[in-house]
Amino acid sequence: MNKFTTPSGERVRCSAATEDKTQAQEFHGKLKAESWRVVRLGNKQKRTWDEAACKFLLETQHKATHERDKEKLRWLHQFLRKKLLNEIDRMLIDHIALTKAKETRPSTANRHLALIRAILLKACYDWEWTDKVPKIRLFPEPEHRVRWLTPEQVKMLLKELPAHQQDMVIFALSAGLRQSNVINMEWSQVDLERKAAWVHPDQEKARKAIHVPLNSIALAVLFRQSGRHPSRVFICKGRSIS
Repeated sequence: MNKFTTPSGERVRCSAATEDKTQAQEFHGKLKAESWRVVRLGNKQKRTWDEAACKFLLETQHKATHERDKEKLRWLHQFLRKKLLNEIDRMLIDHIALTKAKETRPSTANRHLALIRAILLKACYDWEWTDKVPKIRLFPEPEHRVRWLTPEQVKMLLKELPAHQQDMVIFALSAGLRQSNVINMEWSQVDLERKAAWVHPDQEKARKAIHVPLNSIALAVLFRQSGRHPSRVFICKGRSIS
């Protein structure tokens, strides 16, 4: 974390978004020099992508997607590091989009493009650091279809899973919860007498609490799990239950 005080007395704290010490020191020196140049010489500061990304992260720490935004920015760093905001044009953004789409999927590339657009919009309209935002074209995505597993598909899935993951999957399917909500669920979120569970607002992307009615299958799983762990409902021995 970079820290310095501007000539006007304002304290600035900002992450360089890099683990490289040399790069972090270089970024810190540039920020400090720019700040002094603006105050002493009256020059209008030319803002960089690094500064905009840093300010965006500071202002959006409350977002549920904050950590994922940081991961995206680390990937974008290779293309946008040290770029002045007025140098980020449609050609550069199209190059970033095509590169990411080749590595993953167009939908994943769209999430990175949406983050670039959000930062540039803030830089233009909220912070007045730049005069315009280049047009950002997203890849077309197919419309989502409503899907569910048939009983036969569930049986096939359970056969492929190790024993310690089967109950988690059965509970997730019965309760209709996300993987992370199931893995992180604590006994304090479960009321067996009322046949209900709940997800706290800070555990949900929409930041809204969720009440979860429990059917007989979900309750059977919870009774099997009771007593196995004092705090968490499930003990996950792997990175994923999928």
